[in-house]
Amino acid sequence: MTRQTQWIVYVLIAGVLVFSFYKLLNVANTVSYPYGEEYRISAAEKDVVGAVNMFKARHPEFKVPDSLLMPGGRKGQLLDGPRGKGDYWYHAYFYYPKEQQVIKTWLKPVDSSHTIFAFDAINQGLKIGNWRGVNKDYGHDESKRIKELFEQRILSEVRSIAEHS
Repeated sequence: MTRQTQWIVYVLIAGVLVFSFYKLLNVANTVSYPYGEEYRISAAEKDVVGAVNMFKARHPEFKVPDSLLMPGGRKGQLLDGPRGKGDYWYHAYFYYPKEQQVIKTWLKPVDSSHTIFAFDAINQGLKIGNWRGVNKDYGHDESKRIKELFEQRILSEVRSIAEHS
């Protein structure tokens, strides 16, 4: 094997290793919520958080009621935001009053100008603990219908607000 051929092989191997490492990092970043339906928004995370807040101000019917029955029978609330100092996700909750469903979403920055807004799960009723994963616990047709409803009711306006702020 000539020196030139050896260099080409080394460069190809290095390229495959770099690409594999990149893909491994992407999997590690999303493994905590593997069944959420992810939507990429062309806006910084702070702008998407602001859009979620503005959406809820414009549409108070989609705010989760203040008094929920939490696991263990205690009353509580689902607050938007990270769950602690080490949490990389911003959690946001919505409510479908007609269906009596709590909608769980999360946001995570991709870079300084893009954010993933994910539709993660649905809790039936105001007794928390009945979560069903959007892409895990529903059949294909039902999952598709649920995602389309989310896109129409929440995502389209949140995306529009965030991308035009």
